[in-house]
Amino acid sequence: MGSNWAKVIGEEDSRASCTLWMVRVGLPNIFKLSQGLVVTFASFVIIVQNKDTIGLLKDFTSLMVVSEFDNIIFHLASNGYLGEELHLQAAKITDEDIIITIRTSERRRKGGFIFVRFTFLAVLSAMFVGWGIIFRMQSKGTIFDTQFPGYGKEHYELAFKVFDDGKCYRGPFNTIECKYESGDCTNFNTAYPSCNGKDLKYLHDVEREVGNNKCNITFALPQCEYDGGDCCPYDIQMSPSFGDGKCDGRMHNTAGCLYDYKDCKAFNDLYRMYPNESLINTANVRLGDGICQGGGYDIEECGYEFGDCDKAQISQDILLSGVQSPSSDIIDFNMLMSSDGSTIIVDMYRTDKFGDYDQVPN
Repeated sequence: MGSNWAKVIGEEDSRASCTLWMVRVGLPNIFKLSQGLVVTFASFVIIVQNKDTIGLLKDFTSLMVVSEFDNIIFHLASNGYLGEELHLQAAKITDEDIIITIRTSERRRKGGFIFVRFTFLAVLSAMFVGWGIIFRMQSKGTIFDTQFPGYGKEHYELAFKVFDDGKCYRGPFNTIECKYESGDCTNFNTAYPSCNGKDLKYLHDVEREVGNNKCNITFALPQCEYDGGDCCPYDIQMSPSFGDGKCDGRMHNTAGCLYDYKDCKAFNDLYRMYPNESLINTANVRLGDGICQGGGYDIEECGYEFGDCDKAQISQDILLSGVQSPSSDIIDFNMLMSSDGSTIIVDMYRTDKFGDYDQVPN
C-alpha cells in the first residue's frame, strides 16, 4: 500500500518541468523502491539466521516500523504534532474534494503500465534469486564460516544447535577462532582453564558434565581436575603423595584418580584380581614401601601388601614408656636384633618397674 506522502508530490503544476518532476516524483519513488528492497533483503537474512522465535518477532516488528516510517510521520503531521503548516498540508491531502488530474495520453499510460509490470517482475526475480543464494550459502555453512573461519562449513549443523545457548558444549568450538563458542564457554574456561585445547575436542557437553557431582570417567583428566573433583576428590589430587612414584591404596588406586596418577601401575599389572572395591573404605596404606601396615591389603590377592607383609604378618606399633628424660630431649634405650631379623630385644635400662624414667640405670 502506497504512502500518503506520495500525494504531496501531486499538487498543482508539479509537472511544470522534467527537473521538478524528477525532484517531486522520480527521486521519492526511487527512494521508496530502494527502501523496500533493503527491507526485503534484510528480512530474509534475519529469517535464515535467527533461532529464537521471540527474537524473530522483535526483528520483524522493527522492520515494520522502518517500512512504515513515512506513514507514521504523515499521521503525526495530520494530527498536528509537527506544527500547523504540516497539519494544514496533510489535511489538504486527505480532503476528499481534492482532484488529481492526470494529463497523459493513452499510449503513455499503457507504456507506463508495461514499465511498472516489467520493473515489478525484475525486482521480484532479483529478490527470489537473492533469497536462493543466501539460503544456499546458509545451508552450506558459508555464511557461518565467514564469522568463524575454518569451522563453519564442517560443523555448521552442530554449531547451529549449541551456539548461543548459554552452556559450553566444547567439541571443536571452544577455541579463539570460534570466539570460545561465541561466548558460551567464558565462564567454564574461567573455572577450568586447562580443560581446553585441540587435543580435548572430543569432550562434549563439558559445562553440564564437569562438576555435577556425578563421575563421568571421560572427564577424569588432570586438565579437567578429574571431572571437577567428581571422580577424584580434591584432597587426593592436591596430596603430596599423589603421583609421587609410590602406590597408595583405597580411593587413590581407582580409574577416576588414574590409579594414583599411574603410581599403582606395577601393582595393578601384577595383581589384576585384587578386590579394590571392598578396600576403598579401609585405612589407607602405601603398597610396596617396605612397611607392613595391614588395613586389608595383607592378603594373597594383594601380594600381602605388595610384599610389605610377606606371609600376611601384620606389623604392630611398639609403645615404649619411661625412656625419655623429663628434663631433656634425651631418649635412653637399646635395641638388639638377631642376624636373621626374626627377633628384636628392647633394653629400657633407664625405666623403673613403674614405667617411669629413672636417672639411675637398672
